[in-house]
Amino acid sequence: MKFRGRALQKMREPDELDRPIALVDTRGWTALFVVMSMALGAAIWAFTGSLPLTARSSGILTSAEGNRAIATPVSGTVERTSVQPGHKVRAGDLLLAVTGAGATHNVTTPVNGIVINVVSAVGQSVSTGDTVATVEATGANSALVAQVFVPTSVATSLRPGIQVMLAVEGIPAARFGLLKGTVSSVGQFPIDPSMAVGVVGSAYLARELTRGKPAVTVTVELKTDRATKSGLAWTSADGPPFPVIAQRRVDVTFSLGARTPFDAVLGTS
Repeated sequence: MKFRGRALQKMREPDELDRPIALVDTRGWTALFVVMSMALGAAIWAFTGSLPLTARSSGILTSAEGNRAIATPVSGTVERTSVQPGHKVRAGDLLLAVTGAGATHNVTTPVNGIVINVVSAVGQSVSTGDTVATVEATGANSALVAQVFVPTSVATSLRPGIQVMLAVEGIPAARFGLLKGTVSSVGQFPIDPSMAVGVVGSAYLARELTRGKPAVTVTVELKTDRATKSGLAWTSADGPPFPVIAQRRVDVTFSLGARTPFDAVLGTS
């Protein structure tokens, strides 16, 4: 009888054909508004937003005066070696002696600096013109710079003045931050790994930094900051509490500006 009473009550009510029918309730309209707002915001961001454009490569810290590859003037065998990597030398100091053509010839350094590498195997055969030692020159302009080896495809985007961040090998970036620098020069022509040996002083390191392919040498000038212990500017307030020395490898990030998300999707710069 309960259901019959409801049916009779319904029959007594007038028809409601002219009553508006709500196809979407308030919650539905709210959800639609939120979705449309998000879509509109995403569209605006895609065309007006900004994504940083960067390029990465590797290099090494060295003296601004560069390295000197020192060759033997004669063919023969190494008689003795007077220095080891890391030794400080002055112009004219003996590096090693080579016996050849019936005489012993002294090989000396033409510059003040630090020995990066030297042929140390007594009795090793060398030929005229072979590099037997590499010295990092440290003269009046002994400031550190970074020599970076950049793929040719990236080098075309670089120019002097571009901002650079450098992660230094052995100095945790999470704790001490990154070194700040600026591109000071970009090489005009690529060099192969064998030519890079004169810059880094090691055939193995030259192949590793150039990835075994021709690369353009980019010089990065490090920004200075007298307030830090290292005398260099870092992304952190103080940087490491010790000086930064040469011959440390660096991973470098070049700041190439920015592009919109829409350009990023299309693959344009």
